[in-house]
Amino acid sequence: MGTVDARISLHCPKRLVLAYLSEGLSAAAPGNPKRLVLRSHLPATHIELAKGVDIECEVEGDFSWRVRWKPEEGGMYPAFTGRLSVGDDPQDGLTILHLRGEYEAPLGEAGVVFDKAFGHRMAHDTAAEFLMDLAGTMRARYAFEQAKALYGSR
Repeated sequence: MGTVDARISLHCPKRLVLAYLSEGLSAAAPGNPKRLVLRSHLPATHIELAKGVDIECEVEGDFSWRVRWKPEEGGMYPAFTGRLSVGDDPQDGLTILHLRGEYEAPLGEAGVVFDKAFGHRMAHDTAAEFLMDLAGTMRARYAFEQAKALYGSR
């Protein structure tokens, strides 16, 4: 088993990030996974890998969710189990999304060798891609709501 620890910052109030996540992640409740394509690059190459994963999320606390994903059959992507939490950086006024968890290298013993060479990087890229997807959606929504509030009454 390997570990992943990834973060991304948002210029969006924490209360809205929590609301956006509650709405978005509820669509991926256990037993009703959400399909997402996650990407990674093989180190020292220009090869990009993309894999569909089934993601399930459930509320774990006021500011956190349990996140699990399994890749479609075949290929080198790991299965992941972890925790997505929301915090803030008071110095910068940013909201932080933090994903931390464990992944299981595919392919048994051969996967352990692959993990040391490439898989660890792929697991981190996959986690970062998941966070960027969430953050991109929230940034766009927040910008739209800000513009609507500013210009909507004209």
